[in-house]
Amino acid sequence: LADSVLASSAGDITDTDELWALSALAALRGDAARSAALLRRGAVDATFTTPTATEWTLDRPLAEPALTYLAYAAIGAPADTLRALERATRAAVDAFAPPAQRREFALAALLRPAMLAFPIVGPTWIHQQGDQPVPLFMLQRRLVTGDTTALRARLDRFVEDRAAFRPGDVSIDEIHQEAELRLAIGDTTEAVQLLDRSLSALPTLGFELVHHVQEAAALVRAMELRVALARNAGDARTSQRWAAAVAALRAPRAAGPDA
Repeated sequence: LADSVLASSAGDITDTDELWALSALAALRGDAARSAALLRRGAVDATFTTPTATEWTLDRPLAEPALTYLAYAAIGAPADTLRALERATRAAVDAFAPPAQRREFALAALLRPAMLAFPIVGPTWIHQQGDQPVPLFMLQRRLVTGDTTALRARLDRFVEDRAAFRPGDVSIDEIHQEAELRLAIGDTTEAVQLLDRSLSALPTLGFELVHHVQEAAALVRAMELRVALARNAGDARTSQRWAAAVAALRAPRAAGPDA
């Protein structure tokens, strides 16, 4: 059904919100090339936000590589692909951003994809620019600087703060990224609990899941991570359950962006 919707309607749509929703559907299927192409079609209206909440509407030659990077980072493309896309986005910033605003444009274009790519490629240029007022970014920075005590304390605080929340009140991309950070500091049990709480309550995740590329892609990445953790623990039943879900959602994945 998803493939039929993408094939039959994508060519006629010009509304940016609808293009983003279709891009999310492509991301859910693991089709990074199609997801990126749909985002690029809406590049003229795409808004990018800096860590300090300043919004920029970037010119198309700059927005397009940034949106391509976002799609592939969300889906979890291979590390070489993500590094190449990060370089392409930085090159576009250097070429097209006003010199006085170049750093702000770079932060806006790179922030989201760099955070999504972090579990695969580790720190990139943006992680070398000091702390930024974005919670997930701050967590990643704590890992980069080796401050695992502060990282674990903050993750534990999240659990306490969310005690009265439904699982779906926290976006699945946040849950996936936090689980990856838990694993990076050896907190496997906590990572499993975090994933299971959201994956066992999928109806609570809401419609945002199918309207945002990073959330749609993160759902499958979270399932894939749960499969890996179950296999490592010898839990065949859980592994088979989520592997079947991944197989139902994901089409064969392209390794890199179209030329």
